[in-house]
Amino acid sequence: MDINRSGYYKWKQRQIDKPKWIKRREDNLKLIQEIHEKHKSHGYRWISAFLERKHGIILKPNYVHICCKYAGIKSQAARIKYRKPKEQKLQYPNLIGGAWCASKPYEIIVSDMTMFWYKGMHYELTLYLDTFNNEILSYKLSSREGDPRTYHDGLKEIIRLIKKEQTDQVTILHTDWIKNKAKKLVA
Repeated sequence: MDINRSGYYKWKQRQIDKPKWIKRREDNLKLIQEIHEKHKSHGYRWISAFLERKHGIILKPNYVHICCKYAGIKSQAARIKYRKPKEQKLQYPNLIGGAWCASKPYEIIVSDMTMFWYKGMHYELTLYLDTFNNEILSYKLSSREGDPRTYHDGLKEIIRLIKKEQTDQVTILHTDWIKNKAKKLVA
């Protein structure tokens, strides 16, 4: 087999008396694998920070990356699906199609949200407008950024108004909020 006898016995001795750096790497690998089993979606940088914060073990992210490659550990992070620039992303079709003139009250209701600062405070104002007579049917104000309650409370008020009128007509609610914010509420 073309192997020196002395080389073979040195190799065999190294398997019994492993160097300190190999023992350290094996201990670190066990710890990294335990963390990866609990947090599969996190990468090597997060694992390095977690080791330092929770266990007091300082391992550089590059070393953790090398250990992860050695052990075959890969994070299972969710990937963002690529969409072409003009690909349709909406779930709901545009029923209005540019015809904003309503023939009856409560036929087309539009909503929008605006943000502004006043005396160092952040505010969000949500309006519901009837396109028949440009009347503001409902408005809600919140001092929290990204607060969905302004939309929900305003929508509940609109539903109460429509039920109060007891109309059997179809009401179209047109908003850009649904496509932008609804995904955050579901998640």
